[in-house]
Amino acid sequence: MRRIFYILFLIAAVHTAGAQRVTRNYTKQSMADVLIDLSKATSNYRINFLYNELEDYTITKQINNKTIPEAVNEVVGFYPMRITTNDSLITVECVDKAKQKLSGHLVDAKGESVVYANIQVLNPADSSFVTGGVSNENGDFVIPCTANEVIAKISCIGYNDKYLTTPVKKLGNITMSPKNYTINGVVVKGSVPKYKMTQGGMNINVENSLLSMAGTATNVLGELPRVKVNAEGDVNVFAKGKPEIYINNRLVRDKKELTELKSSDIKSVDVITNPGAKYNAEAKSVIKINTKPERGEGFSTRLEANSMLNPSWNGYGQVDLKYRKKGFEIFNTFYADRDVIKSRNHLSYEMTTDKRKTLIDQRINTMFKGASVSEKAGFNYDINENNSFGAYYSVVKSLHGKGGAKNSSINVFHNGQPDGTISNDALIYSYTGPSHQVNSYYSGKSGKLDINANATYIWNKFGSIYRWKEESDTYENREVNTKNTNHTNMTAGKVVLGYPIGKGTLEGGAEATLTNTHSNYMNPENLIPSNRSDIKETNLAPFAEYSFSVGKWSFDAGLRYEHVNTNYRSNGVKEKEPSRTYDNIYPNVSAEWNNDDWDFSLGYAKKIMRPRYYALRNNVQYDGRFMYEAGNPYLRPNITHNVEFNAIYKWINFSLGYNYDKDMMAPMGKLYNGQEIALTRWENLKKYQTIYASLDVSPKFGFWQPTFELQFAKPFVSYKDYGVNKSLQRAGIYFEADNKFVITKKNFFTLDYTYDHASDGMCSHYKPYSTLDLGYTCVLFHDALMINLRANDLLKGSKDSWTQYGNNVKTTKDCYNYTRNVSLTLTYNFNTGKNHYKGTGAGNAEKRRL
Repeated sequence: MRRIFYILFLIAAVHTAGAQRVTRNYTKQSMADVLIDLSKATSNYRINFLYNELEDYTITKQINNKTIPEAVNEVVGFYPMRITTNDSLITVECVDKAKQKLSGHLVDAKGESVVYANIQVLNPADSSFVTGGVSNENGDFVIPCTANEVIAKISCIGYNDKYLTTPVKKLGNITMSPKNYTINGVVVKGSVPKYKMTQGGMNINVENSLLSMAGTATNVLGELPRVKVNAEGDVNVFAKGKPEIYINNRLVRDKKELTELKSSDIKSVDVITNPGAKYNAEAKSVIKINTKPERGEGFSTRLEANSMLNPSWNGYGQVDLKYRKKGFEIFNTFYADRDVIKSRNHLSYEMTTDKRKTLIDQRINTMFKGASVSEKAGFNYDINENNSFGAYYSVVKSLHGKGGAKNSSINVFHNGQPDGTISNDALIYSYTGPSHQVNSYYSGKSGKLDINANATYIWNKFGSIYRWKEESDTYENREVNTKNTNHTNMTAGKVVLGYPIGKGTLEGGAEATLTNTHSNYMNPENLIPSNRSDIKETNLAPFAEYSFSVGKWSFDAGLRYEHVNTNYRSNGVKEKEPSRTYDNIYPNVSAEWNNDDWDFSLGYAKKIMRPRYYALRNNVQYDGRFMYEAGNPYLRPNITHNVEFNAIYKWINFSLGYNYDKDMMAPMGKLYNGQEIALTRWENLKKYQTIYASLDVSPKFGFWQPTFELQFAKPFVSYKDYGVNKSLQRAGIYFEADNKFVITKKNFFTLDYTYDHASDGMCSHYKPYSTLDLGYTCVLFHDALMINLRANDLLKGSKDSWTQYGNNVKTTKDCYNYTRNVSLTLTYNFNTGKNHYKGTGAGNAEKRRL
């Protein structure tokens, strides 16, 4: 099939009526640029002003359905300006023509803006009044003044008055201290909501909370509602699975990027559980990490070192170098790590044939040592406030990867009687890379049209070599060798255009990917067949989405169409059944109601989960004398219909949802060719339904700041058609308590506890587990040095224990992965800023499948 490349243009025309109205949202934009934008939005009015006179005044304002004169009045606000309207001519000018200006930004102790504060400018000689002003919705003030030195008296309800003797200049951030009011012994303070509803999900403030000192983005995500992060750093959203994660609209392609991003750089996080049409149809949830705006120019450096004992030494090191100058930035990140992964396993396989029941009981301790390095270099260039472009190149290479198991024992029982013992040694070599990735983006605006374009190319290489040595007095001695090599590449492009229409915004565009995967599995002893598989897949997906607000209501509706064509070859021969073409439509719709502290939303979305390429392989893999696993090239994609309700009240968040899955993919066990060998292979379940709910509360009690989370999920499924005679419909209950004990703003302890009750799902019964973690965080030397000390899984309660039921096969696993550990992380910052790479990446779902 031909490669498809495209650019989708949206053209929208706005008919201008006599009472033309505008809806805008300005954040920290200059008054001059705001007036230019309003002037372009109308053909009925001309707005005159002197650019140099107004460019120092900043505007943060949301304008909803206002006429042009009303909009101009709202943006001018309390600034010392005169507005004159003469028919269709609007003139804006400063009342005071002084060239010098006293300006600043008012914040409270948490760094949040102090709005509508009164600033009086006084004469230092006799404290007489000279002039004055009021801070705007962003806490900014600008006051023209002819004097060279003044006293600034700043006052605001709820704060102590502040006096500053200063030259007339830009004062930067000014921190206001809160004033407490005592009523019959009760201290009353204001509070800011921790959670805020956003389109398709919720927004969590990180910058003004203790989350900003959690350490890394991985640590931050682990403390968010409905989000879990396991010991390996894998992220999951409750009832939604693995999310797409973005940092400043750039897709995270490697979980190490979350370790590279520090919590002190994060402004807020959006957890989106009903993603719109512009996201891939496979994205059931999206996490968007928004970093703080850039500050300063010149060189900046960040150094970080981590060491962990569990009981072997692990760790990583990272060096960030950046240079910024007048909108141009170059950046480089070097990262190196060393991992020692250990596990203690007890495995058993119960197999039933026509003749007898066989039990394979295995105890195996494994260890794997690996090390890798990565390098990323790139640039960004801000052409102007509305247009920027950039690119980066990254490479990842494993330095070594070696592990295995020694002296593991396998005991064989037939009909309950011992039959023999096998001593098993295994040796594993694995490698990754070098794997290459190139990304580029353009983000801009042409008139009212927003343009975002991304292109991505990926080339991956990875593989492994396994060697087994099996010795027994009862069974034949055996040496088995296998080798698996994989090469993949992907080319992708994505364009998203946005245009304001009526009271809302229309977004549309398209995404295209071309993917090639090549896998080769070899077994020289021919115990299992060697195989080569080649898959070529193209995906073309146009989409459109419209969102608008009416009063307290907000609405969003989108549609995505995906055309997918797959060409599957096994040992060079095309196979007809796995070579399929899919044409599907994925709608989404949501409604939200907001009233002060209350937020409610209801949404529906149709999503898909395509099989990972590894699951589609055609070979059988040798895992041991009695244990094989295999891919399934006949797997069908899983279609999900989801309905979810969300409610937020200040620091309380509640969710209730329903999933209907068609062709759910699940690992299932069966006999290999009727032999006493357990084969695990992915299969499709015709119908799988789930009802789920979650409750998250985050109150504050002085120095104690806890967060409690309760989750519930109940599956509805029948396994009878798959040879499983168990119901497996037990509901899962999960509880988490994260406790912070605050000594000072930059010095606190954490005590976290989790408990996951026994539950059923995906043909398996999961045993309960729990964790207890202790931590200490402090920041020193004017925020230059951060220290994070943690002790995890103190009670050794985190275990991977489950029983999987299949057709004449039952598999049980009881595994401890040495999750009890102690770690120390030191982070040093010098003139640091955040990488403002604005690309979102393309072909994001394909990256996960690769």
